[in-house]
Amino acid sequence: MSKDAAANAMRIRYTDQHGQTAVRRILPIDAPYLGSAPEHPETQWLLRAIDVEAPVGAGERVFAMARMAVLPPSA
Repeated sequence: MSKDAAANAMRIRYTDQHGQTAVRRILPIDAPYLGSAPEHPETQWLLRAIDVEAPVGAGERVFAMARMAVLPPSA
């Protein structure tokens, strides 16, 4: 991933299925969609994105939009 792409990542506050909340930087891959995924079995709005700070090869994931809050860009 280029430094420019990582620099333009959006910041979100996300609470995972275990109740752990963290600030993440993501790059959306697709538009949000209504559906389910193995880690989100209930039908809901999901966003497939790259987690910029995840280990190499583990960054693409599905985020439940109900568990995220978009944060302002960092200065």
